[in-house]
Amino acid sequence: MKLVFSILSIALIVSTSILSIMISSKNKEIYYLNEKISIKIEEIDKLIDYIDENKQIINHLDTSYKKLNNSYTYLTNIHEELGYKYTELNNETNTLINDIEIYQFEIKKSIEWFNANAILEDSSKHQLIKDKLEESCLEITENSCRIKAGCFYLINKKDIGLEYKYDYETSNRTDKLQSINEFIENEGGDCEDYSLFFKAEYNYLYEKCENKNIILESYVITNENDNNAENYWLNFQKNWYFPYTLIKNFENYNFPNVICGNMYDKNKDKISGHCMIVFSREKIKSINDLEKLDKMIVIEPQDGSYRGKINEEITLINKEKFLNSDFESWVNVVITDDDYYLFSQNDYSWKSYSSFYDDLEIKKNHALELLDE
Repeated sequence: MKLVFSILSIALIVSTSILSIMISSKNKEIYYLNEKISIKIEEIDKLIDYIDENKQIINHLDTSYKKLNNSYTYLTNIHEELGYKYTELNNETNTLINDIEIYQFEIKKSIEWFNANAILEDSSKHQLIKDKLEESCLEITENSCRIKAGCFYLINKKDIGLEYKYDYETSNRTDKLQSINEFIENEGGDCEDYSLFFKAEYNYLYEKCENKNIILESYVITNENDNNAENYWLNFQKNWYFPYTLIKNFENYNFPNVICGNMYDKNKDKISGHCMIVFSREKIKSINDLEKLDKMIVIEPQDGSYRGKINEEITLINKEKFLNSDFESWVNVVITDDDYYLFSQNDYSWKSYSSFYDDLEIKKNHALELLDE
């Protein structure tokens, strides 16, 4: 019995030792397992933090995407609207270019009209006038040409039958510049018409002078008490004259230009709206050339009389003179053989058909550049 108990005790001790060993081994396994679990938990926590951070990024990106999408939609709408507006602008620009070309065509026609009416034509009607002018108003010597300004009055009144007429009589309008043919057909016209016709007559005789020294002979009416008074013969045949005159000879004032403004009008016997002729030494080809009219001589085309000089008796206005000077007689329109100059009271400067044409050309080219962009 004791032997059995001893054996059982030994067995129990051995079993307990084995069990302790097994428990100790399992505890180590559990410890290592807990360590791994802790590491995994830390990894999971980090992963959760990473996921949370990425969720914020995703939310931010989502918000940004929505904003970009809205911006894209807005820009798409604007692009479509701009497309419509560009098409409209393109059409308007083409219309503007077309309008500019129409204005340029009209300006060119006007310039051509003044050029065509600067000379007498090669027609039988005009040839009669040419013959009379050459026969009575022109004297050519070896070195010079003498042209009688008063002779134009004689030819126009006596041979052609011209007389002063208001626009409503010739064209049933309040203001119309007649062509030289209309002037002849209507047997007269107003001061503008006389001036244009006088210029064409003079230009014909000027061509006959072939670069000779030209003497323009004019006169001033005086009275019988003037000791220097003499007869002014209207033609070289010396069968028509004005008594009591002072004869004026002007050398090489070769280029006639129509001037209009506020000047003495012999028909109204007062200073009012009127046109006359200024003879310049050089051709007027631009707005800057208008300064060359200073001190140039002024002739009344209706009778060929001398009326003074520019900026002495008659003022060619400019901005400074217009704003600051007090003058009674002035010029605000100049008509050459191929251009029309007008002083603008809007910006106090001279304008012309040709300068307006050039300005339109610049604007047209700019519009064309916009279409090409």
